[in-house]
Amino acid sequence: MDPGDGGPVSVWSAPSPLEVPSIRARREGGRLVVSADGPVSHWQAESGLDQALRTWAERIAEGHAPPAVPAVPPMWCSWYGYWDKVTEADVVDNLHLAARLGIPADMFLLDDGYEAEIGDWLETRQGFGSLERTVGTIREAGKRAGIWVAPSWSGTGAACSTSTPSGWSATPGRATCGTRTSPCSTSRIPGRPSTSSRCSPPCALSGSPTSSSTTATPGRSPGGARRTWTPSPPTGAGWS
Repeated sequence: MDPGDGGPVSVWSAPSPLEVPSIRARREGGRLVVSADGPVSHWQAESGLDQALRTWAERIAEGHAPPAVPAVPPMWCSWYGYWDKVTEADVVDNLHLAARLGIPADMFLLDDGYEAEIGDWLETRQGFGSLERTVGTIREAGKRAGIWVAPSWSGTGAACSTSTPSGWSATPGRATCGTRTSPCSTSRIPGRPSTSSRCSPPCALSGSPTSSSTTATPGRSPGGARRTWTPSPPTGAGWS
């Protein structure tokens, strides 16, 4: 709490990340009443709100945070350059461009647009090219190949929405996967040209179709997920 008059900032927090109480603050007349349902650490900082928050983060992480957080290698993603009109040639052109300019992209990620329709992940869009050839070209260059999938989304024009393959039902407003049933809502997915149905994860993630190169883990959050192929170690001149 910053009093706003230049006075010390009061901080109430959990004593450690392993025990987190519910901390509530309410105004009663001219007083601020702080209550909690468990142990709370309380201290004051003289150097303002920003420093108080930095100090809190350092204290709460002490003994729990890793000594260092590894940096994520640079990567290239097709989405912001090509949206859902990406082609095999676009990916290969950028792969060669990165090599020519010495851009150290570790992964080349194929985002939305390769699939025939949201939900039809195993069928490529007409005009895209070959998914297998695209992945092979990336791996031959010593890079990792990534792919975007959204197991809990199904476009209204997708084959999996207009037919009833194993694991899906055509019941309006519901999606049934095996013996589990969960509600689906129809909504506009940002950046996607068609209206799609979005289902809750227990159903969608356990019953969605996946290829042999990807896996869907039950209990993970719905929406876009990144799946990657692990290549052989980089080879050839210029790689180390």
